[in-house]
Parts: sequence; structure tokens; C-alpha cells
Amino acid sequence: MQVNSGLIEWAEQSGFGVIRLNRPDKLNALTHAMMDEIIELCHQVRNRSDIKAVVLLGNGRAFCAGQDLKESGGEEPAVERLAREFRDDVQTAIAELPQPTIAGLHGHVLGRGLMLALACDVRICSEDAKLGFPEVKLGIIPGGGGTQRLAKVVGSSRAIHMVLSSESIEADTALQWGLVTKKVPGANLEREALDLASSIAAIPRNAGLFAKITIGMASNTNISEGVKFEKTLSAVLTGTPGWKGEQDFRKL
Repeated sequence: MQVNSGLIEWAEQSGFGVIRLNRPDKLNALTHAMMDEIIELCHQVRNRSDIKAVVLLGNGRAFCAGQDLKESGGEEPAVERLAREFRDDVQTAIAELPQPTIAGLHGHVLGRGLMLALACDVRICSEDAKLGFPEVKLGIIPGGGGTQRLAKVVGSSRAIHMVLSSESIEADTALQWGLVTKKVPGANLEREALDLASSIAAIPRNAGLFAKITIGMASNTNISEGVKFEKTLSAVLTGTPGWKGEQDFRKL
């Protein structure tokens, strides 16, 4: 798959893909062109049966310091800005990938950068990570799904605290709040993310896809309906080539 600007990099390893934000001189601040490229990559990746997981990383000193403000607001009419928000919904493109997604976070993870991270299924951070939403200081809110996904992950009270205070939280707090699942030394961050993707790539593809679907349903349906759906997909999997059978299961 091709990316054209050089500001987004795509690489494939055995069974998974890696998207890298590559604008290190600007702390990977996202431009509209960069978001368009990520959206297009996601459209291509979702149909790739050989890609079982996707990792999102940032080159340089930060994962992503937010959206490039030089491209935001200004004299653009509100209706056009709203249309652009729906058209350039890079967070939804990532969140709707059928493959499990992993964000490796370091340095500044702010604004649109944190929105990207929240759109991923798993977030691992380095010890120097600082995560936050500074938008209200500019008279706006984290409008790319930031408030909604943050509240689902950390709860409404902590989400309100983060958004209205505009304060960035440290890696330890992010781990305590469940905003990230693991904190590692900076030198180990990329390896941790890639190793997790490699582990996911090693399992039968449908098992990974179905697990993501059923876990995603847990927050959007009642337990009874969720369990019924889970049982249905579990039964389907036992009839697929990826099912190892009772004898192999006993060896685990």
C-alpha cells in the first residue's frame, strides 16, 4: 500500500501493519492531508485478511501534539468546518477497523493525538508520556469523539476533570485510571507494541476479530444479549479451520 506525503509511513511485518506519524519537527501535529492518508490506509487495511493487527506510533519526541492549528478555524464558515469534521473523521476510521489496534504513546499525546489513541483498542505508554485535552483553553471542545471515548474509558467524572482543567496527566495516572493498559520504559515502548501485535497475528484471524466484536458490544448492550451473541460467535468459531480442537486445547 502506498502513502504519498512522507508524513505518514506504512510498514508491514509478519501478520500486522504499522502506521507511523512522521512529522517529528512539529511533534507530529496532524494536518488534513495526514488524516486523509490515515483514513485511506484504514479503508485498504480493513479488507486485508493477511493483516491481523495494526500498530500506531509516532516518530520523534512525541506521539502527537494535536492537530495543526494553522489549518483550523480561521475564516472558514461553520458549515464547512462541520462538513470537514464528518468527512475527515480519522478517529472513526481507526475505531471501525475490524483488526485489533494498538497505540504506542510517548511524549506529548494531546488533543487530536489523544483522540487517535482513544480510537485504538489498546494503549501502551512510555514513562515520559503526557496525555491531555487542552481544547477548552482555545474556546472549543475535543470534538472528534474525544469527550465520548474518554468518558467510556475513564468514567465521566475523570473525563470532566481532564477536559475542563486542560491539565495533562502523567503516565502513572493514565495507568491508574485505565487510560493506558501498560507503562514501560521509553526504550522498550515500540518493542512492547510490536510484540503485542505479533502475538495477536499468531492467533487465528477470526478469533481475534470476533473477540474484538464481542468485547466492543459489552458497553453497548445488556449482559443477556451480549452473552447470547458471544455464544453464537463461539459456536461459529468451533466450526472454522482455526479451531484447534479439544486435544490441542488441553496442551495450552
